[in-house]
Amino acid sequence: MSRNWGVTIPCAAAYLLVVFFGKRSMKNRGRLDLRPLLTAWNLVLAVFSTMGAVHSNGELISRLYREGLRYAVCDSSFYHDDVIGFWTFLFAFSKVFELGDTFFLVVRKRRLRTLHWYHHAPTLVYTSYAYAHMHGPGLFSLAMNYGIHAPMYAYFTLRAATVVLPEVFAVCITLVQILQHLCGCALNAWALWIVLHGGQCSAGVLVSLVSICVYGSYAVMFLRFLVDKYTRKDDGKAD
Repeated sequence: MSRNWGVTIPCAAAYLLVVFFGKRSMKNRGRLDLRPLLTAWNLVLAVFSTMGAVHSNGELISRLYREGLRYAVCDSSFYHDDVIGFWTFLFAFSKVFELGDTFFLVVRKRRLRTLHWYHHAPTLVYTSYAYAHMHGPGLFSLAMNYGIHAPMYAYFTLRAATVVLPEVFAVCITLVQILQHLCGCALNAWALWIVLHGGQCSAGVLVSLVSICVYGSYAVMFLRFLVDKYTRKDDGKAD
């Protein structure tokens, strides 16, 4: 994946085409329930994300404690570590499988928000791009994303199993996602500042700028989603 990250661009384009034509093909068809399969799908991703969160956050906390924030942001040696390097690879590769989330929305004829496909397609490309360049701030991305996906997919698992949960759970998950994207913006902006001022940091100028743009756009999109869904009582499934 590190050498062939560019293949994710046509993959993302193909994903968008499948989403578009998939919605059209389902227009005059009956919805499929697939609730047991959806429950199992979310459960697998919840367990996977939990395991990834334990490993990545453990490594991040260790680095912060031993070496401090700058080292944790700028050092890229974790890509070569046997354990955390493996979970970093799985993190990048998992973005392909997470596209399957959209399949269930399409065949179950649930509302497919712009946030959903916009979040999935660029994330696939960006994650593989950052992985290929061994981007130093990637450890924070890894830890934050695994960390939020663990409770998010657990929530989706319970919802798919028809367990009724208070709306506050969904609101909290969305708020943490917004915080994740704001932190991603700030950390990458700091890494870029270090590089531009001649400091040592495993963060290229271009990949840092791309990171800031991606995280910034996600923060805006998730904030709009929060306002539209939970303050205007918009009806539809959370992305």
